[in-house]
Amino acid sequence: MNSKYFNITVKPDVTGQNAVTAFADDDVMFDWTSFQVPKGGARLIAVTALVKGADITRQEQPMDLYFAKATSAGNAPTTLGTVNATAAGIGYFNDLLGCLNIPVTDYRDGLDNASVAHTNTVATGAGIVMDDVTPSDGYNTYYLGVIAKGAFDFGTGVLANDAVSASDLSFNVDGSHAGKAFAIGDVLVDNGNAAIGTIKSIATNGLSITLESGCAEAVADNDEIVPKNPITFILHFEK
Repeated sequence: MNSKYFNITVKPDVTGQNAVTAFADDDVMFDWTSFQVPKGGARLIAVTALVKGADITRQEQPMDLYFAKATSAGNAPTTLGTVNATAAGIGYFNDLLGCLNIPVTDYRDGLDNASVAHTNTVATGAGIVMDDVTPSDGYNTYYLGVIAKGAFDFGTGVLANDAVSASDLSFNVDGSHAGKAFAIGDVLVDNGNAAIGTIKSIATNGLSITLESGCAEAVADNDEIVPKNPITFILHFEK
């Protein structure tokens, strides 16, 4: 039998307020975020985490990843707890499928402004099996929740340079270099969680950002601009 491998990308959301508030050990960083796996069952064998910097400086903090299935009613598990506070939620216990830790030692040190961690310790045993539950349209829905095990901080130091009006296609920034904090395709919010939009381009000097469409909401002068999805998880499966 030939093995088949595939990747699933999961980008949990964070509010602007939580992005600029440092997390503490054992804080909920991301509540349950759904992802889909093709029906037939699959084994999670490794995870890669792409982590945005703290004020454009690489950060290497450990985290715990929890995996769960949908409830018997087909809904997301009950909440892990309030983001930026301990995982005090209840009721999800019987929906859990497995967990793994991404330790500091799984990060690589070569990047200045962001970090990458890769862990394949999940595959030292049987891995985490996403079994065939009740597929919909050929897919099964599962959930990822993340607990911080260190002081993650997703502030960028990139500030709106003058007020930004709703519908503006581009705007100027100061403070940190926008190109070191963001990449094309990133979805932006401000520190008050005003929706901004998706980046189309960033000026070479890092002093202006152009959006794919007009800014969704007004942003005040000196509001901090932050990524809505500061960590991207790439889940590596064997089927």
